[in-house]
Amino acid sequence: MVVYYILVIIPGIISLFYYLNKSGKTKTITFFLFFSFLWILLSLRSYEVGVDIKNYKYIFETVRATPWDSLFNLSLESGYVLFNKVIGTFTDNFSVFLAITSFIIIYPLYLLYKKESTDPLLTFVLFINMPNFVMIFSGLRQALAISLSIIAFYSAKKKNFLRFILVTLLAVLFHRSAVIVLLLYPIYHSKITKKWLLFAIPSLLAAFIFNKQLFLFFIRLLGSSYYEKYAEIQSTNAYTMIILFALFLAFSFFMVNDNDLDANTLGLRNIMLLIFAIQLFAPINTMAMRMNYYFLVYIPVLISNTILYAKEKLFLLAKTARKIMILFFVIYFFYNAYTGADILQVFPYRFYWE
Repeated sequence: MVVYYILVIIPGIISLFYYLNKSGKTKTITFFLFFSFLWILLSLRSYEVGVDIKNYKYIFETVRATPWDSLFNLSLESGYVLFNKVIGTFTDNFSVFLAITSFIIIYPLYLLYKKESTDPLLTFVLFINMPNFVMIFSGLRQALAISLSIIAFYSAKKKNFLRFILVTLLAVLFHRSAVIVLLLYPIYHSKITKKWLLFAIPSLLAAFIFNKQLFLFFIRLLGSSYYEKYAEIQSTNAYTMIILFALFLAFSFFMVNDNDLDANTLGLRNIMLLIFAIQLFAPINTMAMRMNYYFLVYIPVLISNTILYAKEKLFLLAKTARKIMILFFVIYFFYNAYTGADILQVFPYRFYWE
């Protein structure tokens, strides 16, 4: 567990200098240290860290041994198969494969937070508490697709629709669930203000009441294989994240004046609304949370920006909330690491030579 303390404490100490001089260089160093150390942990981890890693090791070895002309007969997304084959032509060492894959996974996250974040400490503290953090230790295919979706996000932000579509389709070749990223373009550019809540709140309530019927409808759109695998309705009791996302959503709407926000923060707040809507389906199927992974990475940026743009009369409250969130989420991360269910088997950390 010591490595996770290092992951949080050292960048946390460096980030304190950012608040003294607001230097972009200090912010860059903070995120560089955090993601560099995270890359080391991902690269050198035991194959026991991450419940699916042994399966991915088997896939890597299988793809390496498969002739090129039979490559796409394997029942996996073609992009991920080709990715394994290309790397497998240069090395048979799975740890090297993990190092290369991990770099590709976290580099877009590093660039996203370095460029968009206005509060490095709060940003990475929130990030380590998002489900994405533990998922990148286990779900390599979807983690790669999420990283590609960040590139799609910037294409959407710049209104480069063709590039957005092409990058999203590339992400789908790594994990079919990435098709949901197509929602990113319209939702980011929607003009959603507080007045929309009069319509949105009743609609979200209806979606929660009829979540079973709506979920089965949407899962059919992903194809028969996904329907057969994920269509089972099951109680997951995943209500805690709904409450948390509702608080984040309320915070991002009511702590600011819409006219004071820049276009990017408005777009990120729209994504937060989408996150909450998707999460309403999590209590009946874990697939909903997996679909949400593509959007959760933007929450730390949104919350940081919300505090920056807080109403003058609420500025002190926003600053107090920031301190409470940092303290709470640091404690919660380590408390959960020691006592949580750890379904993805990320804790405790072990190096591959142990």
